[in-house]
Amino acid sequence: IPLEHYQYIHPKNRTGTLTVEGTVVNYRLQLLSRLLIIPEHPVFGILNDLKEIISPVISNSLTIVLVNASSVTPDRATVFNHPNNKVVLKVTQGSGFYRVYQSSLDIADVRYEDSSKSVEVIPKTDGHLQLTLFDLCLSYKSPVVEIEVLKVGSILVEMVEKVQRGNTITATVWLYDSVDNALAVANSELLELRPHVENSLVTIHRLPIDNSDGKVMFEITGVELGTTTITFTSGYGEREIRSQPQALQVFPPLRLIPQDITLAVGAVFQVTPTGGPQPDCSMEYTTSDASVAKVTSAGLVETQRIGDMSVTGTAFGYLKSTGGKIV
Repeated sequence: IPLEHYQYIHPKNRTGTLTVEGTVVNYRLQLLSRLLIIPEHPVFGILNDLKEIISPVISNSLTIVLVNASSVTPDRATVFNHPNNKVVLKVTQGSGFYRVYQSSLDIADVRYEDSSKSVEVIPKTDGHLQLTLFDLCLSYKSPVVEIEVLKVGSILVEMVEKVQRGNTITATVWLYDSVDNALAVANSELLELRPHVENSLVTIHRLPIDNSDGKVMFEITGVELGTTTITFTSGYGEREIRSQPQALQVFPPLRLIPQDITLAVGAVFQVTPTGGPQPDCSMEYTTSDASVAKVTSAGLVETQRIGDMSVTGTAFGYLKSTGGKIV
């Protein structure tokens, strides 16, 4: 029996399928002579169905699949904590036979899908999870994936505090995670974000804009005069997070009295505003032709010469969250 009954295979850094075939072609005559054994002739001869002595082909083959070490894409991922959400990690190369080890069994359910060669991660609670993909057939450094499961930590609402009846304003709802980073969720329906209105003074509709930058937009339309409170909520049960209540006033249209007036040259007249937002708003007045009449910041009109002109009054305030001017 030969002592060296094996061969070495040296891969050349290429992937693919390799077939290795071995064939027995003869005896080692020197070894048989030393043992005083006389081999048959022909070598390995056997009788066929015709009673003829033939030499059969004695061979076998082995198929070897040459692959690189496994790779998992992406190797870092964040996933929003929702039972209907998941992140899929693509596995390439390797043997195809794996076991996935989790740093914690409480944060997510993890399973390897052989048909799609992928790892599915379904979150259960927020936290940090480390996954290690162990190849059951090959020996190399196992790839590691870092998973961060996030939840809504806070909700910030940016909107003006007043809207004219019949008009529409836009509310921007920002969602942040537990460490105050903007929470961007590809499928914004998973946020379960919904408004709560104290009464029926306004209607609210969500705008069809994605949450790729961490915000969701709503349109608010004033229907009836009065004051209401709006709150935005995300999630249910233990995952429920509420925004601070936002007060909103629905005010009547702004009008200037009188609407038409005839004045003598040099006359002074006080324009009176009615309606508009109350009580903490300011007024600005402009004239269409200052050479005919001037108007002061208080709405006092002083005529200069004969002609026609109009006075426009604008109510304005300031957004508390940013200090920006709103009209």
